[in-house]
Amino acid sequence: MSPAIPRRPTLFDMIDAEATGNVSEIAVDAVFYFAASFRTTNTAICFILAFVLSHQPVYDKLRSELSALTTDMDGNISYNELEKTKYLVRFVTSISN
Repeated sequence: MSPAIPRRPTLFDMIDAEATGNVSEIAVDAVFYFAASFRTTNTAICFILAFVLSHQPVYDKLRSELSALTTDMDGNISYNELEKTKYLVRFVTSISN
């Protein structure tokens, strides 16, 4: 039987820097978690774009729904406007589940 490997504290375990006294470990873990979440977000976005671009009816429906949204003077769509979209919300929810 191999010896148990000690569990390394996670960022959540080390949130209180005064308790651990090691701010550099917290910084390293914070960068690691940021990089890991960036990678998974990047993968999800690439998957969704590849799916949309390979399915013309989905692309057309999403484009028409987004085109109908009210934009500000710079052409940006607010988060509140995005929440009102029915097809986009259902699409992203179905992909993420």
